[in-house]
Amino acid sequence: MKTSTVFESNEDWTFLNVSTQDYTHGFHLYPARMHPEIAKRIIAKYAQDTKKVVFDPFMGSGGVLVEGILHGNNSIGIDVNPFAVLLSKVKTTPLNSEKLNKIYEEIIGKSKGDYTIKQYHEETKPTSNSLKLDFWYKPNVIKKLQILKYHIFNIEDKKVRDFFKVCFSLTSRKASYQRNSIYKIYRINKEDMQGFNLDVFQIFENVCKKNIKKMVDFTKAMKSSKAKAFPILGDTRNIEEAFQKVDSDILDDGKVHLVVTSPPYGDHKTTVAYGQFSKHPGIWLELPQKQLL
Repeated sequence: MKTSTVFESNEDWTFLNVSTQDYTHGFHLYPARMHPEIAKRIIAKYAQDTKKVVFDPFMGSGGVLVEGILHGNNSIGIDVNPFAVLLSKVKTTPLNSEKLNKIYEEIIGKSKGDYTIKQYHEETKPTSNSLKLDFWYKPNVIKKLQILKYHIFNIEDKKVRDFFKVCFSLTSRKASYQRNSIYKIYRINKEDMQGFNLDVFQIFENVCKKNIKKMVDFTKAMKSSKAKAFPILGDTRNIEEAFQKVDSDILDDGKVHLVVTSPPYGDHKTTVAYGQFSKHPGIWLELPQKQLL
């Protein structure tokens, strides 16, 4: 019987000149992401039939699911991290850009108005026991984040609300004393804090405009695809329980056809800090914390 190599030996897998930020892949930072082109190439080779279901048992930020549905394949992912599930849902949900722009204008307009009249929405502040705000943020930054959070959490459309939650998460990170060059929780040095005067509303504006543009590209690419993505909060060791959350007509007699994944590296001081990275946005967004500990 003939055997064949998985891929041609002369294929380039470095992807040095291929962006990792196309479509919704660039919505938010996330540790140890699989390069989107790897998932894209594997799916194109082994799931040419779009009836085949793609599965990532360690979903992370949902890159495999994005590439799966862009190719036209229904895709399922599981992760124990609530923030990863939120991010994956947003990245795989096409949304109308005109509506996003309208809601964005409402959020930023109301937020700037509230800041002017000193309406800070104290009920949206994380408790000091869970996140030492004064340690991580300047006072005016805390106030602006509270205002943004209030107006985002009051958006009626859940899918749109989740989109802006992701924008808010990245804003809260960029506006903090957190070292953005690493995923573990470390604060910048005191000398750098002295000149740290970023405008929260401007950061939020930049993030929203970038993400809305990427959503436009993603939605256009998805127009010819009816594929669905199912990001599931759960433990892959309980896969049957997780699969109960998937539409019954998606699975092939309870099975998937192609597994594409990058197993987690653990969450320790010497490995990838998945939990540490997700802790602060999880607290701001009021996500379950026990999975991150």
